[in-house]
Amino acid sequence: MRKQFLVGLIEGHVSGEALDAQAKQLRMDSRAAGYAVGLLRPGPLTDEKNVLKGREELIPISVQEMLEEILKNYCEFIDFLYFGCVTVIAVFQKDGNIMPFLDGMSEVCKAAPRALGMKAMAGIGDVVPDLHGLRGSYSGAMNALEYSAVMGGDRAVYIKDMEPDSSARIEFSAEDEHAVFRAVKMADAAEIEKQVGAVFARFESVLLPLSRYRVFFLELLTSLLKLIHSYGLEEDDIFGKGFRFTDILAQFRSLDEIRGWCTGVCKKIGSRIQCKRVNGTRLLAENAKRYVRENYQNPDLSVESLCLDLHVSPAYFSTVFKRETGESFVSYLTGVRLKKAVELLNTTEDKTYVIAKKVGYHEPNYFSYVFKKKYGVSPSRYRNP
Repeated sequence: MRKQFLVGLIEGHVSGEALDAQAKQLRMDSRAAGYAVGLLRPGPLTDEKNVLKGREELIPISVQEMLEEILKNYCEFIDFLYFGCVTVIAVFQKDGNIMPFLDGMSEVCKAAPRALGMKAMAGIGDVVPDLHGLRGSYSGAMNALEYSAVMGGDRAVYIKDMEPDSSARIEFSAEDEHAVFRAVKMADAAEIEKQVGAVFARFESVLLPLSRYRVFFLELLTSLLKLIHSYGLEEDDIFGKGFRFTDILAQFRSLDEIRGWCTGVCKKIGSRIQCKRVNGTRLLAENAKRYVRENYQNPDLSVESLCLDLHVSPAYFSTVFKRETGESFVSYLTGVRLKKAVELLNTTEDKTYVIAKKVGYHEPNYFSYVFKKKYGVSPSRYRNP
């Protein structure tokens, strides 16, 4: 019943007289000066020797016990497990000073690697004046939790530090992402500079402290990480080994520095994507040639059957194969078959119709036509000049 009530509070399903009555029944102070919701989410186990390995169901409980032991030294609170997180409702008796709660949650994040061998991310929502407002604080805590994950999870994130004023919030929008990523995927350095510059140009007339660009920067980084992972690139290769978002944020002294850094990273990603694309098309062509060498005897071998095996579309394959080899697939296949036919003419006494069948031709006459077109003489004349 207690958890059901607490979940109802943060989800906004409890209101009116029912709220006051149930709060009183559960000995929860409904007349405090303020409240805030915090969320603590354990990260994955990275050490195979961790005592919790294979006993993952104990992780939330262990994290909750650690939190209760540490946070009791900082503030009054109520906690419970919900959707894989330790959900904390901080209760402020005298004022809405968030700092003790923030410090305590940050201490929990720092203690998690030492005590449990895993990272823990923590997000804290805005302070609200009564229990009815906990739904909004919970929503803010969920957003803050995502920021904490992006920033490495070594401290708690307070949503108002990230989004202090939603009316003046600077966003990396879906349109921005589409324009920048299109340039990155094309690996066009000039276009990358143009698109990144266009995004930042919108902010130059907005007189805000540099810290207010933090959310935009994190949104951009999150989008870049998605792009990096979608192409199977390595974060260390793009950002450098041991890269930490919080460290790079602290280095920036101007909007121009942020723009320069972002432009450089986008160019590097574009370059890596281009290399991967070139290597990928070269590998596709090599795989196709190997497939032809292994299956040229099959008279039904075609672009369509090959592409079915390689899991690519015939149109894309034909374009890539011509670019990588300088000839069409049909031309390459014909060359392989005729080269093998010449070998058989020189080393066996097989009739030409038998050789035609061995190299993938149903019709001996068509084989003779193709052979003569290539070598200027018929197969039989080639053998007996």
